[in-house]
Amino acid sequence: MTPKLYLRAKGVSQRDVEDIVKVITECYATLPHNLEVVEVNIFQKSSEALAFLASQAQKAGVKSISFDEEFYAYHQAWTGLPSIIISIEKLSTLTQILIEACIRHEVAHSVLHGELRYYVIPIPPAYQRLKGCFKLPNEYLLDLTYLTSIAVKDYEATKLLYTHNYKEDQIKYAEHLLDEGLDISLWKIVEQNPSAKALFLTANLKVPFCIKPLLNQQNIYLRKKLENCLQPLQEYQQKLIEIVDEAAERFGEDTYHNIQIASEVNKQRILQKIFTT
Repeated sequence: MTPKLYLRAKGVSQRDVEDIVKVITECYATLPHNLEVVEVNIFQKSSEALAFLASQAQKAGVKSISFDEEFYAYHQAWTGLPSIIISIEKLSTLTQILIEACIRHEVAHSVLHGELRYYVIPIPPAYQRLKGCFKLPNEYLLDLTYLTSIAVKDYEATKLLYTHNYKEDQIKYAEHLLDEGLDISLWKIVEQNPSAKALFLTANLKVPFCIKPLLNQQNIYLRKKLENCLQPLQEYQQKLIEIVDEAAERFGEDTYHNIQIASEVNKQRILQKIFTT
């Protein structure tokens, strides 16, 4: 079943709209869901997509920590309705298989995380304990929670797609994420600042979690690519991989539970050490 699509397109050709809608409807026909309505917002310019996101966030009272200027497509449900935002300008820099992979990734988020409760995440107990031990402010802990939640939700989106036979495109998408690499210049700035360092490392759980469902015997080369991607982090290279491996082993079907597991392992493996040195 395909949900009703509320389309908004700005400066976009009819052909682009049709191509995107075709990928979206095919994906909804494949994935199990109970969605009735989904917003699809397509913008030619990435600046217009970002401006739209910022205005939606402001209306909903959502902190805009997540707005990466490099995003190709994005999902949110701040109004309680799943909403997919797409930048044609950014998508046009990708190959066709990556375009489809990016769009399907956001469709998967709408299926799994298309309600407001997946975007208003309470601080997990593990991070609350950090507050008690190290006097960290609530705002900072909410940032850690947000960064952990997007990593976990990316894991869940990839797993859903991969288990419903979207394999080739999701592997290509994983390779693309790994090839983009880390922001090494930012790492050099933050590595001597414990608070900034903890945020940076937590943010960089996103790609390892996103590709984790693909790391089977058939795609074992992806683990080597992951190790190479994280190599500039030195001692934290293996720690990030260990966090993802350990947390994923304990994941279930509930997103809140999975976020709590990832937070607990992240606290034990990395955060506690950073704040005690």
